[in-house]
Amino acid sequence: MRIVWKVTLVVSLLIGVLALGTYIFLHTQDPNRYKELIAKAVTSATGRQLVIEGDLELSVSLDPILVLNAVTFANAPWAERPQMAEVGRLHVQVELLPLLLGDLVLERLNVSDAKLLLETNVSGEGNWEFRPDSGKGMIKRFDAQQIGFENLDVDFRNREKDWATHVKLARLELTESASADRTVMDLEGSWDGREVALTGEAGWLGNVLATNRLPINVSGHIAGTEVSLDGAIEDLSNFQGVSLEFQANGTDLAPFGQSFGLNLPATGSFDLTAGLEGSAKALKLDDMHGAF
Repeated sequence: MRIVWKVTLVVSLLIGVLALGTYIFLHTQDPNRYKELIAKAVTSATGRQLVIEGDLELSVSLDPILVLNAVTFANAPWAERPQMAEVGRLHVQVELLPLLLGDLVLERLNVSDAKLLLETNVSGEGNWEFRPDSGKGMIKRFDAQQIGFENLDVDFRNREKDWATHVKLARLELTESASADRTVMDLEGSWDGREVALTGEAGWLGNVLATNRLPINVSGHIAGTEVSLDGAIEDLSNFQGVSLEFQANGTDLAPFGQSFGLNLPATGSFDLTAGLEGSAKALKLDDMHGAF
């Protein structure tokens, strides 16, 4: 037991010294000297060029805070728009000790004043599918505990299925659930010009990027109609495999249906329950019942 205790003490001291040395080193350096290093690391990991045009700010502690200003990230070679992402300000707080072990754990990621394009080409390939320059990277695992967006414009384009939609997020807060497989969501924005505000739970970002499946359990309002959605979208990138239990109440069904590309009759006040099934190009309501 004494040997185990001594080994544990030595390892703890080594980690502490390494963390302290990293702290001192970073605290005495101009962070802008590392803009090129960061850009090269991202380019190596993704095969896409990252450019940091603005200043890089660094607040050093056991959980360092890094702020990048005026950042662009290149699009896929086949895309029409040269940039996949343009970010005015990127604020990242990193847990330092996991980083020393090769794990990137973000305590907080804030993105503000940004534009993001998510698209597929005619063959169904997504611009989020990266081709890294090297098969080996420094980061073995990625996780994030909180993600926030302010003033984010997102364009979704599917050239294979010939559909597009636009989402503008005034505010989106994502917090990892205790089980780490879902995120608590609080959203305000618009969808193709129609006001949206939703709260609830959805799939955690890492899982969604890996599998494209998005479980949903949210409520709020869309285009003035109170709604709740519970179920999943099996293929988020193509907006296919929609299977949601849907409840809504409002003053007129027709404008609400237009938000989903549905031709619904004009009504007075309504309160209905239905299944929302299909895809972006062919959404339909099944087993609809309620009061009109």
